[in-house]
Amino acid sequence: MRYGLEVFRIKSAACLILGGSLMLCAGSEAPQTAASADLVAGRDLVSRLKPNVASDAFVNQAVFGEVGFDRAEKLLFAVEVYGSGPSATADDWAAMHRALNGLIELKSEQGEFLKASIYATLQESAYRRDERDYVLALAAARQALALQQRSGEVASVSIPWKSIGEDLIQLGRIDEGAAALAQARSLLQDPLSSFAADLWSELIALESARGNSGGAHSESAAFLRAAGPLDGSLAPAAFRAYALLAAANLAIDDQQYEDAISRTHQALRLIKGSSDALVLGYQAINTLLTLGTQAMQNMPYEQAISLCQRLERDFPGLPISVSGFAHETLNHRRRLAGQFDVVLREDAARLDSARTSNDVSGQIGALVLIAVDYSYLREVNQQVTAMEQAGEIIHSPAADTVSALLRFRVLNLLGAAKLASGDLRSARAAYTEALTGIEAILSAKVRLQLGTIYADAQLGDAFVIERDGDLGGARDILRQSLAPAKDSPGQFTRSTILLQFARLERTAKQQPEEVVRLYLEAITALHQEKDATTEVSARLQLVEYLATGVKPDAYLALAGEQLALARAASSSLTLADATWRIQFLEGVLQQRGGERAAAIRCYNNAIAALERIRAGLSQEEERRSFIDSASTQELYRRQVGLLTEAGDRNGAWEILERNKARSFLDGLHGRRFLPTPSSSDSSAAAELNRLERQIIAARILLSPESESTLGDSGRSVESVRRISLCLKHASR
Repeated sequence: MRYGLEVFRIKSAACLILGGSLMLCAGSEAPQTAASADLVAGRDLVSRLKPNVASDAFVNQAVFGEVGFDRAEKLLFAVEVYGSGPSATADDWAAMHRALNGLIELKSEQGEFLKASIYATLQESAYRRDERDYVLALAAARQALALQQRSGEVASVSIPWKSIGEDLIQLGRIDEGAAALAQARSLLQDPLSSFAADLWSELIALESARGNSGGAHSESAAFLRAAGPLDGSLAPAAFRAYALLAAANLAIDDQQYEDAISRTHQALRLIKGSSDALVLGYQAINTLLTLGTQAMQNMPYEQAISLCQRLERDFPGLPISVSGFAHETLNHRRRLAGQFDVVLREDAARLDSARTSNDVSGQIGALVLIAVDYSYLREVNQQVTAMEQAGEIIHSPAADTVSALLRFRVLNLLGAAKLASGDLRSARAAYTEALTGIEAILSAKVRLQLGTIYADAQLGDAFVIERDGDLGGARDILRQSLAPAKDSPGQFTRSTILLQFARLERTAKQQPEEVVRLYLEAITALHQEKDATTEVSARLQLVEYLATGVKPDAYLALAGEQLALARAASSSLTLADATWRIQFLEGVLQQRGGERAAAIRCYNNAIAALERIRAGLSQEEERRSFIDSASTQELYRRQVGLLTEAGDRNGAWEILERNKARSFLDGLHGRRFLPTPSSSDSSAAAELNRLERQIIAARILLSPESESTLGDSGRSVESVRRISLCLKHASR
């Protein structure tokens, strides 16, 4: 479901209700300044207010009378303005809510129920926007409705009904939320307004999200008809654009991506130069980001790459460019398909460009991407090197302009790299720095923005503790993450915690039923989150456990079912790493079932798929990282064992010799190519790619931040620079 910009729309609608009091809403978005006399006095007034309840609505009458009703409103509103600003702390948010409660009581006592309703609407918006506390937001929305009904103002009563519906949906009360949204639509005074169009869009998205495809399409068709000629004239351009974007979102849900792109283009053409261009531009961005994300999960590789290139190229002029997102999504899919060389070349070029322009954030971003590339390749040393350089930058004076989001992301990725390398002490230090740093931030909004980063750091810390042998301590952290305290900065994804919990219990080797339960629950959550790539990975992890873990025979049927589901998803996504693993696990299951010939065929297919991946990797470390992993060695061990048992000693010997030959060629930095018409061209390409890969590796080390890293390895900057220059000359 897509409910972007809800706060902006609610506040805009509230401003329309007030009419002449437009400045009231505008004030809540004003720039924040140092504490004024009104703010100081307002905080003092808030501290004197008693909480009001329905049975005793006017408990602060004496306080308001002492201060003066007009002055009390001014002082309380100063507290609200500061609380909605970017530097507000959690205490400022609490004061803001108490101030809004005071304003609601004050205006109700004066009989100004419409204005009291506006303050209740602002209260609902703050609970939703800041704390994401939908229980309190729902209570505030219902209070706003009751107050507006008492005022006798019916023209805009759809606004609180819409808020009630949205809050109910966020709480999982879908049917009640749908009924509230339908009530909001039934009370509309202007069915062609932007508010009406936005409401209609939400109803369509809701029906699609809850599986009522027929209802969603029926609503979308009616919306598009309403956007056409009406009494001889067209509906407003904004209304028509909303209808087109709603149809585009529905097309995305149906995986009709060409239709979604076409309708988004039409919507953007309609609003070009209009007063609604900004709001609908953000709506279009939301649609395109959803399109890119879902297409990457569902489309075949070549089509997905083509679509991402179109998103990168064909949508200029939006409030925020989608080009960068599209490009990173494209590279993510390339990594999944095993196209590492092209991604590494691009990321290395990006690092060079950022260094040339002295772009500190750009350098960090490029190093992060390079580390991600090497993490996919399981090349830990290069991953650590890149993240150590990024870590040195964020601890340097040059990092003053680096955003908090990027700074703490670097710490988490550094922790992950150190953990992968087995350096538990350094990993713990990086995660602890991230956790304590975020906890020390006073701005509640910044802490909210860093919620997922904090969650990742906490889960990383749990992993370190687990690796250090303290399984009980790791379990405690994971349980806390599943039910975080109300004041915790972390914003956790349930599927991520469940997967980590499953791996922990798998390591413990004590509760196989619990391991299976956790994996299945995580897979269900991933399916609901539409994270197809991680879902495939989770299914394969479960199959591997069922095929090789405790009492596997009891779970063979489940293993076969999960493997079939993973195969179906991975074939459409072109997940390179999953291809050989599926064949390998199919072989394990066949071997468990006594089908040796079928198992040998599966293992042969897995080895062939693995070698195709390795043939596309141009650096020895990259190829060796695949072949040296535990799963690949298990594959070769099983195949050799089966061939030997079957009496095919020549076949077993051939597998062993091929494995040794691959390692020998990798040590010579050679590159395997599939047969081509011109062997001389292939040899030249192999040599060029070998030199290019070495140049990229040297570039990563050539930076002022890398001196300590080079020193630790016994190399100097000058020695690496000379090597880089020689390589460049050789490549020409």
